[in-house]
Amino acid sequence: MVNGKKLLVSASPHLRTKDTTRGIMLDVASLNIDGIVIMDMGLLQIAKEEKILDKIVFSPSTYLTNKDSASYLSSLGVKRLVLAKEISLNNIFEIKNNITSDVEITMYGYRNIFYSKRHIKTIYRENFNV
Repeated sequence: MVNGKKLLVSASPHLRTKDTTRGIMLDVASLNIDGIVIMDMGLLQIAKEEKILDKIVFSPSTYLTNKDSASYLSSLGVKRLVLAKEISLNNIFEIKNNITSDVEITMYGYRNIFYSKRHIKTIYRENFNV
């Protein structure tokens, strides 16, 4: 924490070898930070092998939509999961009530509803009687 704020570092495996990426992940994990945000299963595997899952915030963007996927990642020891922005409130509660990891949800505007591939408009209408 820096000045009372959590400090997270975003990691990307692009244009690096696995050994270089592993070294960078270990260097970053040794810093006084609250977490490393990753979006890649390869980085998750490196974090597992190097036993730094307690620093990992897994943010796969639109892919984390159900309790089974979240439960699997939580069972690996991932510190925090970022859920898909399009899922319903009921899905969010179902996921959180079935895992031990922290849950994060990015919420902003109505655009997610209109660009979702998951029939979110229908779910929205059903839940809000619109």
